[in-house]
Amino acid sequence: MHNFLLRIARLFNRGETSKGFQERGENVTEAFALLYTAPLALAGVVWLILATDLEALPEQIFYLLGLLALFFLFEQYDFYTYYEIQPGNYASWQENLWSLVHWPAVLVFGPNGLWPFVLWAIFSQILRWRRDRITRSSLNIAWNLTLDLTRAVLLALAALSIYPLIGGSVPMTGLTRRSVFPALGISLIWQILSFLLWLPYLWQTANFNARMQKGSSIFWRFSLMTTGWHLLVMPYAVLLAGLFVQNGLGAYLYLLSGTLLVSLMANQLSRAADRSHMRSRELGELERLSQALLLAPPDASTLPQVLQQHIPSMFASCYVDIRLFNGETLFRSDHDSPAADETFWDWARSAEQSRVFPLDSVLPWNQTRSRSAVVTVPIVLKDHPAPIGALFLARQRSAEQIDATVPAAQSLAAQIAAALDAARIYARTLAHQRVEQELQLAGEIQASLLPDELPALKGWDFSAALLPARETSGDFYDIIPLPNGRVALVIADVADKGMGAALYMALSRTLIRTYAVAYHTRPDYVMRVANQRILKDTRADLFVTVFYAVLDPISGEMTYCNAGHNPPCWLRADSSDTPLLRRTGIPLGIYEDVTWEQVSVRLQAGDRLVLYTDGITEAQNAAQECLGDEPFYELLKTLRGQSAAAIHQAVLEAVAAHSGGVDQSDDITLMVAACDELGSPAE
Repeated sequence: MHNFLLRIARLFNRGETSKGFQERGENVTEAFALLYTAPLALAGVVWLILATDLEALPEQIFYLLGLLALFFLFEQYDFYTYYEIQPGNYASWQENLWSLVHWPAVLVFGPNGLWPFVLWAIFSQILRWRRDRITRSSLNIAWNLTLDLTRAVLLALAALSIYPLIGGSVPMTGLTRRSVFPALGISLIWQILSFLLWLPYLWQTANFNARMQKGSSIFWRFSLMTTGWHLLVMPYAVLLAGLFVQNGLGAYLYLLSGTLLVSLMANQLSRAADRSHMRSRELGELERLSQALLLAPPDASTLPQVLQQHIPSMFASCYVDIRLFNGETLFRSDHDSPAADETFWDWARSAEQSRVFPLDSVLPWNQTRSRSAVVTVPIVLKDHPAPIGALFLARQRSAEQIDATVPAAQSLAAQIAAALDAARIYARTLAHQRVEQELQLAGEIQASLLPDELPALKGWDFSAALLPARETSGDFYDIIPLPNGRVALVIADVADKGMGAALYMALSRTLIRTYAVAYHTRPDYVMRVANQRILKDTRADLFVTVFYAVLDPISGEMTYCNAGHNPPCWLRADSSDTPLLRRTGIPLGIYEDVTWEQVSVRLQAGDRLVLYTDGITEAQNAAQECLGDEPFYELLKTLRGQSAAAIHQAVLEAVAAHSGGVDQSDDITLMVAACDELGSPAE
């Protein structure tokens, strides 16, 4: 039976089969209703033809044409309401006061009074098909026509056949008790028959709603409410018929014009109530959505679940699809509707403004006519030049009010963008924290590569420190024990900053330490082999300046190589001169086949040797003025003869005073060797 009904639905829907589960279910229900109402409607029309009083028609034609005009007039002022069967699931009830024209015509003109309704029903459905053919299937229009004809013709004729049996007559004899009570009686009979006519359709619909888990019991109560509407109207219809007979056409039209005004007011009020209800529901859900997003995890991991809780109620009877252009679907309505195809998402990537497409307008992404009123809203982050996603909304009811949905859709898109932006900032913060932790660990590891303590040599005093500008440093210093009581003094500076420089420093330090022991009397060999190994093991465009010296603490003899480093200052005790131990070659890590010259000097008791990196001489103040080489050298001259610790402290204080609180821009490394006595053996 189900497949048979589907085939009937396809006949009316031009063979379309690509319908979703809900739409297929609705088509089956409508096909079922058409099957049992079509024969009844045909029987009613045939009965009406046979029952028509042709002799009375010429006298009644003027009135009947007027009634036909009234049918079309009342149709323009439908009023409606929407009833929430369960959260997010709405049913609509739409009605007008056509029975105030139809039923008085039956009581006054008998079967002849049904012809205006027949003509109105046929023409109104044809007009509806022409107007709503995009959104309303031919099947829906066909079964509505057969239902109307069955109710208003067949059942009305059936009620008229009983009318004489309860003392009634056509036309009514006026507003007397003997006339009114029979009219009210057959009005009640007509309504009972109408309800019985609805029962098969309601039963089929309730079964379908039960399968869809949409609350069939509530739907039954709602359906009973809608079918009982005419019970309230019938007494007024009987009054109109009595006035027509007793007081003539003028009294009838006067009272009917008031009814028409009421219908107009009801039409406007229902539309205003719909807009107000829609807006209050949207604003309420937007507020609850905002609160839910504030309580949600900051990484937006639960954003789809939060949207699923609030959007169905926010946009009732709308199809909503929200996607990001990375392929993630944040929300998609679970009921069937004309969904946005892939061509829309391609088009939306370049749509930077909200757009509204009325019903039956040409959609720019696929050049087809829209079957629903559509709103599209881009999802844009504050600092992102292009949309990262889009919101697609198709409104299935009251399409003319689609503009009222735009502010809520834009607010929703803005809230989603804010949540995604917050998640992005949160991810960046976590990544930054991880990097900071890693850099802190790297700095701790790098600090562990520096000497834990400086050697204690009789007659010698050492002081050294490294102040990194960042968590890691490209500077390093070292004092390496060598055979025969000698020590190697090392200070170096990688020409870069950050993690890369720190790794390059660690490699350089390891190689220099390794080759220092192997070639403990040849600083030039240490530079040469370390340089070759650095170039072989790395592909970075970095280099390192190194001052490397082998010191005999007993004799004071020192042999050094200066590989492009800042020249250490030799503060001599027996002279006012301040020799600089200048460069004897290029930095390590530039060319492979190069050599370094080694130079020997002899330190005396009272001499001081100051080794440093350019972080000292290039320290800047707020005016971006560097400390400079000459002022630094002049400072050191004033410190001649002082202890290593005193020289160290004075230099750092001078740098701090010059900087004036400006953040350190480069690593600062300082080593001071003070010779107080020669000829003592090392401990």
